[in-house]
Amino acid sequence: MTSVLPIDCFQEEDRALVGGKAFMLSRLMALGLNIRRAVCVSADVYLRYVATTGLRERILLELNRKPFQDMR
Repeated sequence: MTSVLPIDCFQEEDRALVGGKAFMLSRLMALGLNIRRAVCVSADVYLRYVATTGLRERILLELNRKPFQDMR
């Protein structure tokens, strides 16, 4: 599996692999909009990173510090 992918080559079947934001940037680029060339880290790699570094727990801790409505 490739960990880092250029955003200019995604197809519909890649949406789950790269996530919605990167996929839509790729689609906008394909339509001719001026999108900077970039790369995307696959969702699997990101999930493994946050799990092995303890970042997942930190994110959950911060998200659960107060009710969502109070965060706005």
